[in-house]
Amino acid sequence: MTKDGRGLWVPLRDRETNQRLELNWYAKASEFDLPCSAAEGLDHIGFEVLDAPDAHRRLVSLGAKPTVVTPETTDGWQAHVEDPDGN
Repeated sequence: MTKDGRGLWVPLRDRETNQRLELNWYAKASEFDLPCSAAEGLDHIGFEVLDAPDAHRRLVSLGAKPTVVTPETTDGWQAHVEDPDGN
């Protein structure tokens, strides 16, 4: 965990897979404290998968909302989806 006058962040790493997740919280006085809206505040969470088009199709079939960033717009290597709350 790291803390400074701007906020707090915790880097997490899975010992078996080496996957990483960083959790962030920003103090009200921080230049990074923004309202939670698309591309601000809660920015994104990313996962590396073996087959991005397949993972995208599966997430959409489970209720995720596709965005303009799809396998078709990124030569198949990247896709973004929104959860049911619009994040």
